[in-house]
Amino acid sequence: MKIIYRIGLIFIFLFCFSKTEAQVLAPDFSATDVNNQTYNLYNELSQGKTVVLDFFAYY
Repeated sequence: MKIIYRIGLIFIFLFCFSKTEAQVLAPDFSATDVNNQTYNLYNELSQGKTVVLDFFAYY
């Protein structure tokens, strides 16, 4: 049981602290909200804001 626990911890450590290409650089894009206000990713990040992208779908 201890070996499974250790392997799990190693997997979690490697998964959480490894950088993927998506974490290194995101492409710049613009999006418009329902109030017709346009947001640019790099402009928002340069202002020190946190950007969260939420992809969802209803089936």
